[in-house]
Amino acid sequence: MPQDSVLYAVGRLRMLRRRMLSASQMQRLLSAADAQEAQRVLLEAGYITPEQPDAEKASMDRLLDASRMVSRLSPDPATTDSFLLRYDVLNLKTLLKARILGEEAEALSPGGTLDPEMLRHAVADHSYGRLPEPLKDAMEALERRVAVSVDPMEIDVRLDQAMYRMMLDGLRKTRSPAARKWLEAKADFVNMRSYLRLRGMQASLTLGDVLVPGGQMERKLRASGGENGDHLLRSAALTYGGRIAALVSRAMEDMSQIGQLEKAMDEYLVNLFAQERMQPDSIDAVIDYLLQVEEQSADVRLIMAGKRNGFSQDEIAERLRGNYGR
Repeated sequence: MPQDSVLYAVGRLRMLRRRMLSASQMQRLLSAADAQEAQRVLLEAGYITPEQPDAEKASMDRLLDASRMVSRLSPDPATTDSFLLRYDVLNLKTLLKARILGEEAEALSPGGTLDPEMLRHAVADHSYGRLPEPLKDAMEALERRVAVSVDPMEIDVRLDQAMYRMMLDGLRKTRSPAARKWLEAKADFVNMRSYLRLRGMQASLTLGDVLVPGGQMERKLRASGGENGDHLLRSAALTYGGRIAALVSRAMEDMSQIGQLEKAMDEYLVNLFAQERMQPDSIDAVIDYLLQVEEQSADVRLIMAGKRNGFSQDEIAERLRGNYGR
């Protein structure tokens, strides 16, 4: 049940932050010689237990707990639900793609705003009346498309566009300036990445087909009709600082650099909330907690997978979302 007091929510979540791995513990995990040593680091830190030694499950359980706690404590559900909505959309993508391939869907995230089992039945039955209108419309449109041909990229694009429209609506009256900045930046980053990826490849969808609403890039590219896109991309990148702009320029010359750009974008988005992290009366601190757990959960899974597969510390570090004092 949502709470009325942001002070209560921030206080509870501040206590829960103590369960997160510290920067030094993450560095120890990254520096572990192999998967067995990394497992010991997590055990000593209390991240896993002898009874539950699965690091992948532990990280997902922590993310689920964070999502549920944010949903339960939030004094501004319209704002926090806009961030939890991402899990609903991921579940719909997973379910639809699995059904098309005739496979069983991977484990769904219960951390969103919609019951995963309801979504499972909706996709199985091709019936979307219980979904919010933008998602309902997107899924019904996709059903008509996949009856003719299947394009996984189109599934991602249509559902992302619906999600960004819902987030725009959900954040229209938010008390969090950082959340609005996050959405604008996130939409710009998605559109920058789409521009870069489509720039040098043949695809069934055009740039105009894949743009998501919410940022400057979409408006500028549509207004220009897609002309002079390189200039518009460089101009938009400067809005987000010299590091982002430099990495955009590098990616335009060498697409192998896009991973570094994506990492810098993730860091920029998380840091939008850092200023309010320790404020006792800010909804931003609630959102920041969710994003911090998301980041650490993803990085623990990535480190453990890298250790199991024999990747070097540097190779793993390049892919991590957090810096952890490096």
